[in-house]
Amino acid sequence: MENKTGKYFTYAIGEIVLVVIGILIALQINNWNQNRLDKIKSQEYHLRIIEDLDQLNTILSKESKRALQVQKYLSASVDILKGKELTKKNKDILDLALNNYFQMVELQESLGTYEELKSSGQLGLIYNKDLRKELNQYIEALGAYSKIITQLTSQVNKTEPIDKYVTLFVAEEFPLDKISLEYDFDLLKKDNFLINTLSRYSLHWKAKSFFNNNMLKVGESLKKNILKELSND
Repeated sequence: MENKTGKYFTYAIGEIVLVVIGILIALQINNWNQNRLDKIKSQEYHLRIIEDLDQLNTILSKESKRALQVQKYLSASVDILKGKELTKKNKDILDLALNNYFQMVELQESLGTYEELKSSGQLGLIYNKDLRKELNQYIEALGAYSKIITQLTSQVNKTEPIDKYVTLFVAEEFPLDKISLEYDFDLLKKDNFLINTLSRYSLHWKAKSFFNNNMLKVGESLKKNILKELSND
């Protein structure tokens, strides 16, 4: 009986050991598989962040060029209103300034992929801590910049300074993007408040171009480091 009992316990212990080993192997396989899936997901998120940056940088570049052009129109218009004659060329410049200065566009405050990672608690999928820190700093800078543009937009997007002088005219044969302006140039020249306002708006548009270019540089640097991280995988 003692011999049979000893064999039974030995057999039971062996069974337990085998079960434990099986569980450990299953856990290891599961962890390996989960790590593999997380790595794939991490790479996908890195690529999506790059796509977000490319889209935003395209907007920033386009808006920066437009902002600089509107600023030049406004600056030239101030000079024209301060004493130059209303030639055909000068009227074209003045028309462009008066028809575009109040059309400043606001900007998004973050990146869609970043917000998805943050809301799902998966920012840790950006494994490189330095890269994750750089991404967080970029988002903070983008948020701050967006608020600045919102403030500039609220100040610039006003037609009240010109409403009493300017009439928009669209002829039936014109497409919608062909809008001409009618106004009394002599009255515009006499309004120093209007001239000073346009001068201030010129500064705001130039500020937008400046901030856009700064965000472009930061975004390109971030993209470069993300690509470097992907190449190391």
